[in-house]
Amino acid sequence: MIDRFDQALCALQSATFGRDIYGSDHPQVATQLARATTLLNAMLAQRPSLSFMAFDDRVVFDDRRLPSGESLAQGLVARLRQHGIECVTFRQGLTEAELARWIDCFDQGASSEGDQAAPTPKPLNTAHIRVGSIGDQAPEDATAEILSKSKELAHGIFTNPEDHTPDLEAVTSLVDHLSTSLAGAAGALLPLASLKHHDEYTSVHTINVAMMATALAQQVGLAEGRVHEIAVGAVLHDLGKREVPTEILNKPGQLSPAEFEAIKSHPAAGAKALLEMKDVPEAAVIIAYEHHMHLDGTGYPDARSRTPHLCSQIVQLADIYDALRTHRPYRSALSLSEATEIMQSNAGTKYDTDLLQLFFDRVAVCTSHELVDAA
Repeated sequence: MIDRFDQALCALQSATFGRDIYGSDHPQVATQLARATTLLNAMLAQRPSLSFMAFDDRVVFDDRRLPSGESLAQGLVARLRQHGIECVTFRQGLTEAELARWIDCFDQGASSEGDQAAPTPKPLNTAHIRVGSIGDQAPEDATAEILSKSKELAHGIFTNPEDHTPDLEAVTSLVDHLSTSLAGAAGALLPLASLKHHDEYTSVHTINVAMMATALAQQVGLAEGRVHEIAVGAVLHDLGKREVPTEILNKPGQLSPAEFEAIKSHPAAGAKALLEMKDVPEAAVIIAYEHHMHLDGTGYPDARSRTPHLCSQIVQLADIYDALRTHRPYRSALSLSEATEIMQSNAGTKYDTDLLQLFFDRVAVCTSHELVDAA
């Protein structure tokens, strides 16, 4: 599939630059557009969406560099970056006419005429093409809408509080909503939120961690399927905490040794519960078990005999960052600089240096909003 996707982007690049040279009505432009549309739709018949991301001189699709990545980085991707676009997702239902209108947004025909006023910007998102940049922020009203819908979906995950069994359909709905929000709101992340009630804190913490873990997994360049598994794991990573008494989780003072042991039991409890459920991705089980393990062997459960999986490391960074930046009963939220200093001090020991740097360069920078309270 990677070769076909590479060919589709090359055809799209030829059509884009062909318009500059020959005009939009030239047969060569139409031929390349038709080729790109045919290739993309053939792949979209096998999966709901196709996404690529640009990292400096690399163009990544399904966690692999495209063969023509260098050419694309200097051509089509460079053109996209002029509009602040670093990732593009094509969805089922894409048409040739829609693709033609989309590349029309990148027409540079008037750019060389310095005295001519810039044309009115055209929408870069279409019905079946979504663009984004992790560095962009969503409009305030759009962010509020995303947060409201996310909270609604998160509250629906645990439909049976007696046995603490999550509704996997609700988990999938939340993950799909967050994934769509990342693309639909130009890659914006939700602002961190501090809520006064434990149940609300849990749901918003789940949203924040899932959103940031998804964004980081995309930035790493992982395949779409793996990103989805990480998002599911992020939503369910603290499942075991539902067996820990609320008074321990929300205790304002220092925990006793026995209380800390109760806290330390939640990764194994969560992994055990997920193992007993059908259709849970293996990665989610691993994340639940390992998200408090560190690379240097510290953390819990005992991490001295294993190295945490990359999926677990991704969720752990999002989990720790959100916890530091959120008001809790036992301390106030830390500032962005304070949270950064704490986590950076453990680079190369607890956390992978490159992964941590990517997190702060591409993800945490988008969550530097003021914390908000909700009754």
